[in-house]
Amino acid sequence: MIVVPGFLALVGIIANIYTFIVFARLSQRLGNVTKMKPYYRVYYVSVVLAMLALVASFVDRGAAVAPAAVPFVSEIGWVIAAQYIALALANLLALAVTWRYWGWLLREK
Repeated sequence: MIVVPGFLALVGIIANIYTFIVFARLSQRLGNVTKMKPYYRVYYVSVVLAMLALVASFVDRGAAVAPAAVPFVSEIGWVIAAQYIALALANLLALAVTWRYWGWLLREK
């Protein structure tokens, strides 16, 4: 088993969570100035989904070390549903809200 890629996967998910929180705070301030609806709350939904993916990834890494301790984790369907789909949905929601708040930067000339 290679430990470093597993550790870096956890660090990557934590970086996503931190980025979502930073964007939520910035978008909240921008929304207050421009009187937009509070779409920034979707970032916090993304944080919860990313935390679910983080926990699933952590459990999956632990099951790789001791597979007999948690037998249901060794099924690939659980890993895909809890980790990858949750993380993909979190990123998709964050992308949509980011485009809503910050898309004007690309349209300006």
